[in-house]
Amino acid sequence: MLNLSSRAVQLTTEARVPPFLPVRTRATIAQEALHFALSQPPSAWTAYYSFDGLLVPPEIIEKDPFLTALARIRDFRTGIIRLPAQSCYNWHVDSDRNATINMILQTGVSHCLFLDGEFGLTVRVKELKYQPNTYYVFNTQCLHIVANLEGDRYMLTLEFQGKDKAVTFDALCADIRALVG
Repeated sequence: MLNLSSRAVQLTTEARVPPFLPVRTRATIAQEALHFALSQPPSAWTAYYSFDGLLVPPEIIEKDPFLTALARIRDFRTGIIRLPAQSCYNWHVDSDRNATINMILQTGVSHCLFLDGEFGLTVRVKELKYQPNTYYVFNTQCLHIVANLEGDRYMLTLEFQGKDKAVTFDALCADIRALVG
């Protein structure tokens, strides 16, 4: 056991279920969300865990049919997180959320890796290779790491709140299948 994020985490990942699932609908707001992020002054960004964070205005979110449909059944807020070039968000599980939905907006060379087996000096990993304009249901309770090697990395991310704060990866995947098949 290794203590990550002030919690004891089992350092093994069962390979029976992939830790992410692409959503089978194309995002319609990726370019607008990125433009919004890039146009913000430094003072608009706030600390969000170890990222820079920015809330996305509802008028942008409402233009995306998938997010609009999801908002009818789940309570969430949408943000953009920025990770600078030549940085790494080390091995962790998220402390305040079980699952999320992410979409890469812009990146140079970066990698999101999930532990695939036992944790040790050498580990097996499964990479989430983000595709443009694609949402991914993301199991934040599986040990993962982000290495950003080139260019600032901008990610649109959902944070479920209220009655949905504890939504699980499996429940979120079931919602997505009901919405888009």
